[in-house]
Amino acid sequence: MHSGNILPTTRILIAVVPPLYSWTSSVALADREAVPSYEHKKIIEEIRSLDEVPSDPEDFSAWIRGDAHVDFLRQNARSDELVIYGSGEYSFVYAAVVPNGRLASLSQDDLLHWTGDPYSSIASYVWGGGRDDVWVERLTESAGSRSLEGVVQLVFGRRFEGWSGSDQTYFEINLEYTHVTGIHWRPEQRAYCRFNENGDLQQVVSVTGRSDPVKDVLCVSFVWAPLEEYLAASNSTLVRRFDFTLLRRNNFAKWPEGSETIIHESDRLFYRQKVDPGVAAYTTGVQLIGPRRPHRVIFGSLQGDHTDRKYVEFIAHDWRNSLVLKISTDPKSTTNYFEAHGNSLPFELSPAFFRSDVILKYKTDKDKYTVGERDVTCRAAWHLRAFDVNEAGQVFAYICDLRNLPYAEQLHWQSYNEPPKAGISDRAITSDFKGDFTTFKDPLQEVLSIVKSWQDECTPGGRCVMTGCLNGLAHL
Repeated sequence: MHSGNILPTTRILIAVVPPLYSWTSSVALADREAVPSYEHKKIIEEIRSLDEVPSDPEDFSAWIRGDAHVDFLRQNARSDELVIYGSGEYSFVYAAVVPNGRLASLSQDDLLHWTGDPYSSIASYVWGGGRDDVWVERLTESAGSRSLEGVVQLVFGRRFEGWSGSDQTYFEINLEYTHVTGIHWRPEQRAYCRFNENGDLQQVVSVTGRSDPVKDVLCVSFVWAPLEEYLAASNSTLVRRFDFTLLRRNNFAKWPEGSETIIHESDRLFYRQKVDPGVAAYTTGVQLIGPRRPHRVIFGSLQGDHTDRKYVEFIAHDWRNSLVLKISTDPKSTTNYFEAHGNSLPFELSPAFFRSDVILKYKTDKDKYTVGERDVTCRAAWHLRAFDVNEAGQVFAYICDLRNLPYAEQLHWQSYNEPPKAGISDRAITSDFKGDFTTFKDPLQEVLSIVKSWQDECTPGGRCVMTGCLNGLAHL
């Protein structure tokens, strides 16, 4: 970039982000107590346990060889939550994403000399060198290893120079990753979260920093399933660097003469090791982690393929065959008007009937569910697009709509399922089958409208009574 320039170049390191590898706004880590997730807590506990120095000489001699530390990496690589950055008293683990094209001609020696960490600045303003302008220089080479040029950094350690608070050092996550996975920082969870298929908050990336109650371990862990999807979609591999330098600090002077031992466990795990028996040892190397499932399975999941999805059976009215029987929500068990030729399967618009209190759990949790006149929505997770009430007071919904609910939600509806006592409502026949607009008004909404008009006309003292009525009716 500066070839041919003989004048010195001045550099000021500033967090300026390339568009592709930009990151999120800062993650403040102060004044929080709870550990983000159970898996994250177990990781922290294990790192702390691994770094405890044994008092027994024989145990110490075995400990410095790092067998337990390396085994932790093996187990963690197969777990549901992976360490992307971890730093304990004697342990260091750091992972980044590398395109498979960069690893096609993998040099084991080059990987073993990779010195990447989350605190590297990725860009700076530069001027001088015979030029009059100022430009942005983006650092594209990974420290110490040519094979890792183009590495995608997932975790960024930042330090707010001059800030005296406990959250002076904090972590940010690659913005591309947060967007494709749909996660958002929630400070009360100390994690990047999203809603799962049941509408419950799921911690996807958990963070423990220096300002947190766990002072001796820094850790950023990623839930595996979204990370696996990202690796597959980007045709990449997770490259995890580790360094376990195990010793008693007050009894260590220097490393002895002699070469290191190269241990090649497999093409996915290899490391350098030097041991001063009974005194100290270091084990430093690289672990490669790729998707566990075939790409076609991962892509199918991302594209909405539900071949492995579970379904339940509901007592329903098969009006095509004039029967009341159990019908599965599995798409293979029903048909529609356009595909009905040559089979006698029930139509997917067959209604299943339920006790009226099937809706109560949605009405009583207004933070999680939104109950419309004829539909139910669970946050960003799922939507039951049509239900209604028949003249016998039963709630009914169609098989084709019930099948789109998560399995746990289908089981909830199944527990209230019962045979029909009457047919579907006139409103449903008009709107769902005839395709006409309805003029039907919900009696409850009419009552609410009347009470609201009374409230508007009340005296200040009477208004309190009317407000109580409205609040009570709103929960029906």
